[in-house]
Amino acid sequence: MNKPAPQALDYLGGLTAEQFIEQYWQKKPLLIRSAFSDTESWVDADTLAGLALEEDVESRIVSGHPDLGSDSWQLQQGPLEESTFATLGDENWTLLVQAVDHYLPEVAQLMPCFDFIPGWRQDDIMASYAVPGGSVGPHYDQYDVFLLQGSGTKTWQVGEVCDQHSNLLENCPLSILEQFNPQQSWTLAPGDMLYLPANWSHFGVADTEGITLSVGFRAPSTQEFLDHFVGLCATQFGNKIHYQDADLTTQKNNGWIDPKAVHTFQSLLQDLIQDEQKIALTLAQLGSQSKYPHHSPNQDADEMMPLSEVLDNIESSLIRDENTRINYLGDQACPQQLFINGERVDFPANAQIEKLILLLAHQRTIEISSLVPLLENKDCFQWFQRLYNSGHFYYQEGD
Repeated sequence: MNKPAPQALDYLGGLTAEQFIEQYWQKKPLLIRSAFSDTESWVDADTLAGLALEEDVESRIVSGHPDLGSDSWQLQQGPLEESTFATLGDENWTLLVQAVDHYLPEVAQLMPCFDFIPGWRQDDIMASYAVPGGSVGPHYDQYDVFLLQGSGTKTWQVGEVCDQHSNLLENCPLSILEQFNPQQSWTLAPGDMLYLPANWSHFGVADTEGITLSVGFRAPSTQEFLDHFVGLCATQFGNKIHYQDADLTTQKNNGWIDPKAVHTFQSLLQDLIQDEQKIALTLAQLGSQSKYPHHSPNQDADEMMPLSEVLDNIESSLIRDENTRINYLGDQACPQQLFINGERVDFPANAQIEKLILLLAHQRTIEISSLVPLLENKDCFQWFQRLYNSGHFYYQEGD
């Protein structure tokens, strides 16, 4: 069967996903004018402010401006008090709210636009509301980001590529670059989108009050991966091999550590690292972990519509809970191990279940009409019913 031709995407400026990855991803910035429409419906300032009052929502206010001096920068972590906003003034501050896609379906519907990037790399969508002069200072991020202008205008300056040796302002609550040398500058209007690769320095300043969405991507550090790997070795992999030294020799000073002992431990650790299956399991669990576990699905089964009734509404759909992350190991077309929110989920050998897993992992909105043929299989229905009852999906009526 012939592979379908790559599709040009308007929100990538007419590029295909393959062209974007080949030419821009982690290589250089890209500005796309009028990438999106109807941006005013995404989120407004009042909604963001309301979310910032909630205790389980990650939020912060950044105030300051380079023209006011390096000591002008201030950071206030949420949850915020409603009275805080009355004290901020009309310029030089920004409200940032993390993971708004977990709370607002209007924002969550943007995430599938970026599904050409693997799901385990996707993070969340942050929203920021800024008044004129509002910014978070010149900085760099260690992850790729798409910046979508929702309302108002913002000017972005992009500078050099940075690294861990780039100097930051001292005694500052924010990671602001000490030196910023802009190379390019663009003013974004509603609907415009700017892609920035990881580590590219940038500085965005609001020209008018407005809202910007930041679609971020995970880039686990080696330390983060090793921490998780070591934890799994200790708790799940059953690696309890103890040090042995049948070739021990006497030594004149018993305080000396023989290099042979060092080499033995090195060999034990190399055996672990070279176990591809253990590395794969670590990545699958780490990549499917929810960043905000307190948001994890916790629907009351008594309040949920039974799955059998859901399937009767053929014109409707199921939505994957915005905080549910799904990935799998195996061949791309044949899942062998499934992971949901950092946990391995077993499934019986069943062709229909495997097809269902491919559907669930790839699509956030699943048409009931595409589920029904698969769930006619009794084992498939029973397996999916357990997932559904766990709250990983919710029902949405058709138009």
